[in-house]
Order: sequence, then structure tokens, then C-alpha cells
Amino acid sequence: MDATTDSLLEDDLALERLRHTFDSAPVGIAHVDPTGVLIDVNPAFCRMLGYSREELCGRTFQQFTHPEDVAPNVALLERLGSGEISGYRMQKRYLRASGDLLWADLTVSALKDQNERVLSFISCIVDIGEAKQQEDRLNFLLKELGHRSKNLLAVVRATAHRIAASTTSVKGMLAGLEDRLMGLAASQELLVGGGQETALADLVRKQISAFVPLSDGRVQIQGPSFALGANAANTVGMALHELATNACKYGALSVIEGQLDVSWTLENGEFVMRWQERGGPPVSPPTHRGFGRNVIERSAERLGGQAALSFAADGVCWRLRAPIAGLRA
Repeated sequence: MDATTDSLLEDDLALERLRHTFDSAPVGIAHVDPTGVLIDVNPAFCRMLGYSREELCGRTFQQFTHPEDVAPNVALLERLGSGEISGYRMQKRYLRASGDLLWADLTVSALKDQNERVLSFISCIVDIGEAKQQEDRLNFLLKELGHRSKNLLAVVRATAHRIAASTTSVKGMLAGLEDRLMGLAASQELLVGGGQETALADLVRKQISAFVPLSDGRVQIQGPSFALGANAANTVGMALHELATNACKYGALSVIEGQLDVSWTLENGEFVMRWQERGGPPVSPPTHRGFGRNVIERSAERLGGQAALSFAADGVCWRLRAPIAGLRA
């Protein structure tokens, strides 16, 4: 066997290894010509988008890219093709065959000949959908934390004013304020806790007692014994906290004459909860949709149910309807 034959065998082996790497890579790989047409794609990329190799090759990457991400991607590709940059990396959205979006981390480099002429582009695509979901949840929680902290200060201020109006001694005011602050602390701890089931009645009492003593007769709580899973307890707890905050600042709990009824029923595999305020200041629908209202209404989405928030003149009413199974998680 001569040197030429050995060289050819080594080349064939190298090509076989490259093809095996291309086909077996856990990330998407695509070869794209200078005009943006897909020349070749590996099985991982096909699985990501839900198309066969035949359906992808011969079409441009723009056809599988979210419209808002086409221009930024093309701009970077043109800079790479002109030699201005040696490669680029970006996050973009692909359009799956199912119609869903695929968030991906895209890294692109150029394959050039010895004259530095671009022959094709090599794209590496990593699915970051789960990471983006975690990022969105974190951003929501951070926004919610800022909103809740602002509300908390407003509640402390309103509570202090009510206690001051109902007592004539500094000692009495301090005792009352300490009780309310302890209640608020317990409520906050419950909101960020989790990890075990929570009795719904306990959850309701703890959220409301952060704002008013349950012994003052203004609050009525009734419903069958029912335990919420950790996620559901956190979700329902956030909604109750928001409702109680608004009731304390503007609604039935802001006046001595106010009344609050919280009740729930379990029927035919469905959970129905009702928050009804009466006797507070006149109610009018808000002129804008605030973050707090989004928190209240999104509670139903997280539980696979529906929520209705109404602003009748006699008091705010919130009704949550969800499958019991969704509250066990």
C-alpha cells in the first residue's frame, strides 16, 4: 500500500468521523450557503424544528425564523460574510413545524477557501427554551417583589394610622402595631415558603390576619377542609395577599363598617373560591390595569382555571374556579 493510498484512507476516515459527529451531535448543526439557503442539517436540528432534512434543505433560514429576529440575524450574517467579524452569537426564535416557538442560542462561523472567499456558514443551534422560561419566571418574580415591597410599606402605613385612631396610649399602639407586623411577616414567610401541603383555611386566615385581627367580626371564612399542594398554596396565597392589600388600602378592610366574606366549595372535581367585600368605600373600576391585578388574575392560569374580578358598587368580588387536580401540585 503506497503513501497515496494511505492518505486517501486517512481522508476517508476523517470524513467518516466528521459525518458521524455531524449526525450524532446533541445540538443542531446547519450548513448555510452565502445566500442563506440551508445546504445540510443534522438530525438534532430536524428534531428541534419538527421538519425532515428534505423539508429544510433548499429553503432559507429566514423561512424558519421569527419575523422579529430575521433582520438582526441577516445583519450579523452580512458582517460575517464581508469579513468585518470572524463569527457571531445571538439568541433567536425559530418557528417549529407545530407553530410553536423555539428559543435558541445560535453561534455562526464562516468556512472559507484559501483566498478568504466564503464557501458556506456553519451554524450551531442550542435549545434554550427551558432557560428562557426560567428567565421569564425570575423576571416576573423580581417585578412582583418590587411591587409587593411597595405595597407592604403602604399597608404598614395604613395599619399604623388605623391603630393610632383606635387607641389612646403609646403602649397600646405599639402592641397593636407589633401584632400586625408579626402577621405581615408570617404572611410573607408563607408566600415564599412551600415544600409541603397547606390547609386552605390556615392559608386564608394567615393572609387576612396580616391586615386585621380575625376576632374583630368583620371577616367571615367558611369552606370544607382542603389541603393545597406547595405550588398551589403559593399561587393562591399571592392572590389572597394582593386582594387583602387592596382591601386594606382602598376596600372593605379600610373602614370599621366593612365586611369580608371568603368561602370555597368542592363540587364534581371542581374548586370554586369567592372573595366578597361589602360595606367599604364606594367602588369604581380602575382606569388602568396594574401589576397587582395581573397577579390576581394570573393565579387562575397557573392552576388551569378561570378567575373573574368585578368592581360592583357594593364591593370588590373575586371568584376563582379551577379543577381540584390543579390544586394538589
